[in-house]
Amino acid sequence: SNGRLRALDIKVESSRMGGQQRRRAAASPAPPGPTKKTKLAPKQSAAAASGFEELKGLVVEGVLRSWKFPWGWISSSQFDGDLFAHKDHFLDHDQSPADAGQPVSFTVAHDVEKGRWRAVDITRI
Repeated sequence: SNGRLRALDIKVESSRMGGQQRRRAAASPAPPGPTKKTKLAPKQSAAAASGFEELKGLVVEGVLRSWKFPWGWISSSQFDGDLFAHKDHFLDHDQSPADAGQPVSFTVAHDVEKGRWRAVDITRI
């Protein structure tokens, strides 16, 4: 549970107080299941479980899976999940990624300050 409560049973009772109705909600914990995704956390969890440590510092080929300027996600057959990419990490800063599906080459790196894995030294193939 993510700590939030949801009203699952709402009962409407009539009262003789001015013709108004009263509503009583019985709150219970939210049912188990997927919680709202927090920014980047699911990607980083997948990254940690994907063995990026073994690829740290290596040049890898992959595909720009999605791009929403100024950042996106790269996927590769060499790891599970997606790796964060930012426009500032393209070697040619004038080379803006245009389309998802663009093949790229990159180095796997760990951003110690932000605590996440990312692609650096990215070039289009």
